[in-house]
Amino acid sequence: MERKKVELEFLEKYYEPKEKPPTPHRIWLKKNIPKKILEEILKVLSSNKIAKILGVNRSTIKTFAEEYGVDFFHAGYYIRIDRLNHYHGRKSDFYELYQHWLNYLKKIGKFSDR
Repeated sequence: MERKKVELEFLEKYYEPKEKPPTPHRIWLKKNIPKKILEEILKVLSSNKIAKILGVNRSTIKTFAEEYGVDFFHAGYYIRIDRLNHYHGRKSDFYELYQHWLNYLKKIGKFSDR
């Protein structure tokens, strides 16, 4: 049995996907973190950790990265880096870079509505 599809052209304008307006969080992130720096940060820090340090939601960081076209690594990659840093400390291959970007994000500060 063939399905019938009714075209309602006058309703199409109501269902067009619209671009989300930028939120204050994303505007603030765009001012403080350029694309190249975000790419470097995401090599060692997960979106969860970045969001926690900056005081924004994790989904905001994901949306921000998608706007820039930057990809994330899988969760296991970031867990591995955290464990290497925890167990090996300064001897870890990622320690210096991890600390550098951690300090960079702390220097930027947390997002504030004020």
